[in-house]
Amino acid sequence: MRLKIKYILIVLTVIVMNSCQREHLYYGSNDTAGIKIDLNWNKSQLSPNGATIAAFREDGTLYKIFDPFNNPTSGIIELPQGTYNLIAFNNTIGEFEGSIGFTGTDSWSTFTAYAVTDLDRTAKLGGNDNDLIVKELDTLAIERFMGLNVTTDMINYYHDRPDGNIGIAKTIELSPKRVISMFHVKVHVKGLKYAKNNTIALLRGMAGAYYPGLDKYSSFSVTHMFNLNSRIYDDITNTDGTISASLLTFGIHERESNPDAKYYLDLIFTLINGQKYSVSFDITDKLKVSEDVQIELNLDLEIELPTIIGEDGGFDIDVDDWDEEVVVIPI
Repeated sequence: MRLKIKYILIVLTVIVMNSCQREHLYYGSNDTAGIKIDLNWNKSQLSPNGATIAAFREDGTLYKIFDPFNNPTSGIIELPQGTYNLIAFNNTIGEFEGSIGFTGTDSWSTFTAYAVTDLDRTAKLGGNDNDLIVKELDTLAIERFMGLNVTTDMINYYHDRPDGNIGIAKTIELSPKRVISMFHVKVHVKGLKYAKNNTIALLRGMAGAYYPGLDKYSSFSVTHMFNLNSRIYDDITNTDGTISASLLTFGIHERESNPDAKYYLDLIFTLINGQKYSVSFDITDKLKVSEDVQIELNLDLEIELPTIIGEDGGFDIDVDDWDEEVVVIPI
């Protein structure tokens, strides 16, 4: 009889212990819920090394910029009870250093990705605060998620699991889009043979930043400096030809905040006699033709260089001590 009672007590003890353990595993107390973020990069045509998520509280203040996902297509963040807005972007803030800077990251409305100023080129070309030359950009893709509500039920039920991993209270699928435009420039040049091998281009008036929380481009302007170094001569004349290049930019301004924005492309040729020859295009109308220009900007222009008697070759990219001849061409 005593053995029977002892056996019953042992069985009851095991049952109680197992019951308590299951209660802890499935209903363990914690202050955060696991939110899984799935990222599809097809829309941006990127294959990033990772992804970063920034979470902002309902009042717009930053809750946390989470450690980057090692897996660029999926990761888990933990959030306490509350309502949040999320910003997801490729790679990390540090990986854009020297190309794109980030500021105002402690607030949803001030979070800013901006083009980094090239101080040397700006000073060399006599730029100022209204004409900053920026460094070459990298590709940035972003998507927002608004109104994520984390409840106490999500926190309590989904925290602990028997395998020790954080449970998933909710899965969010995001497809970041490019916020950097690809700008293609092609110039048909009559008398191209009278220019040396390098042509400097200055793309003026472009947006200097993007605000992810607001999904808007800045109203302040910057200048991109690049080389039109792809040269192709016409088969027939062997005198005329095209020069072209592509670059990345934040694109044109937010129209509502800067409806009178102007955009210019300046071309600086070094002629075979050493003279600098500059041409300026007002390209404003060409950039406002379509609402889709933020995705890809295409510019096709024509100019004619002066004829040089006595040809000489060479390669020159120096922009010091110019003797400029500026020709403004309406288009």
